[in-house]
Amino acid sequence: MSFRVAAPKTASATVIFLHGFGDTGAGWSFLASECHKRPSLQHVNFVFPNAPERFFAMAGGNSTGWFDLRSIGDDIRTSTTDVKGILNTVDLVRSYVKEEIKSGISPKNIIIGGFSQGASIALVMSLLCKEHLLAGFIGLSGFLPIRDTLAEKQSVVNRNTPVLLCHGTYDDTVPSKESDESRDFLINVAGRTHVDLKKYTGLAHAADIEEVSDVMDFIESVLK
Repeated sequence: MSFRVAAPKTASATVIFLHGFGDTGAGWSFLASECHKRPSLQHVNFVFPNAPERFFAMAGGNSTGWFDLRSIGDDIRTSTTDVKGILNTVDLVRSYVKEEIKSGISPKNIIIGGFSQGASIALVMSLLCKEHLLAGFIGLSGFLPIRDTLAEKQSVVNRNTPVLLCHGTYDDTVPSKESDESRDFLINVAGRTHVDLKKYTGLAHAADIEEVSDVMDFIESVLK
């Protein structure tokens, strides 16, 4: 299931954006509204997948999530070991990519992005997507999990595909150092050639106007 926002004009590009833990796709639909304010981006479809709801011990009950979380804060990455859940979600994203291609969208005009857990999936996808050369990847307030697995399984297909990382400096759910470390892994271990990290002073685990504007600039740049 997903929440979709169609392009105001004839669609020739798609952004697939994954929400964070406990959220839904519709919670990020404002990105489509902001995007479509720009005349140059009115050809962009948005797909906001919904994570399944299940029991999470950390939440003390049912919640939506893309993979199991054991903790938040400084230990969020090292305590994330749900390889199966992460890879299953990557396969789900692959299915959305295939669906967009089937509808007539070129893979070179497809962007994968996400917030928090969703950002983690987008970053993993940037390393594991071997079927198609995509337009770009966006990770907001996220972290790059299962690095040993990624080092073994990574594909070079999207080595030169642009990646945008954004993070608030006051984030105590996913500390901003995680984006520093994600950037370093992508460049130094995975050999990615176009990784940009932007930080936002005073921003917590959320998005703000400046960050959203930077995201739109990125989308505009990779879809030229």
